Amino acid sequence: MNIEDSPPWSKSQLRRLGESLLERCAPPEGCPDYNAVMLWHNDLASEVARILTETEWSWKPEQFRLTARSKTVDTLVQKLQRSALKLDRVQDLAGVRIDAEMNLTRQTLLAGEIAHHFGGDQRVTIRDLRQQPHSGYRAVHLWLVVPAGRVEVQIRTNYQSLWANVYEGLADLVGRGIRYDEPHDDPVVQQIVERMHSMSAEIAHDEVVADQLDNMFGQAVQEIVDDVAAGAAEMGVNAPNPHLLDQAIKALSSGSNLEFLARLRQTGDQLRDLRRILNKETEEK
Repeated sequence: MNIEDSPPWSKSQLRRLGESLLERCAPPEGCPDYNAVMLWHNDLASEVARILTETEWSWKPEQFRLTARSKTVDTLVQKLQRSALKLDRVQDLAGVRIDAEMNLTRQTLLAGEIAHHFGGDQRVTIRDLRQQPHSGYRAVHLWLVVPAGRVEVQIRTNYQSLWANVYEGLADLVGRGIRYDEPHDDPVVQQIVERMHSMSAEIAHDEVVADQLDNMFGQAVQEIVDDVAAGAAEMGVNAPNPHLLDQAIKALSSGSNLEFLARLRQTGDQLRDLRRILNKETEEK
């Protein structure tokens, strides 16, 4: 597939297909088959994932996990029921997810670089869900609108991803209403949901502070390195190896926020424990 290719149906046909899904009836004549639409968007997600994988990004983290998928019919119908959206306006029929070990600054820069690559403001909308999360969910989303269709690219740090995966598992177990801030009837479940939201806020706070310290310390070390290089040039000696200096900056920067990193790791361990508990209960059911 080429993202510049148009699908073999119109927006109005796609809209009518969505209406038939809501009514649980066969689509009217001339509408595309639902499976064909999902197959198309699955191919679209795979093509965007290929581009993201093969492009040399300046801000690409060292650990970079990428997945692609099309939306399932059940979650799609639920989304159409909960919103006034028509099927042709659903942004995440094709979805690509990037989970990476990175700080918030690199997350922002990577999102901007990817958005520019796919056409900038003309074809991409950046939705920053870090300061205004959706039911505890934090990430940076890119909404791509290309001739082949709409694609949502989710960019998440490892801790944002871990929280989201655990919360999604909890929603599958107790009901997806918790993803839309609907209070749960069971007070024990509601207590878990509220604790999950608190953990999301804790992760957000610690990631912000760790990011600020990384940037402040990294800048200070870089200024020292620049002074050393300038001094070496004046004395007519070789400047230090830039690659080794870069490694030194990373090592020193990572040591500047041990307290917050330790707390993030502790929160991550708690989330992993909860995920193991949820997975066990799911298997038993």
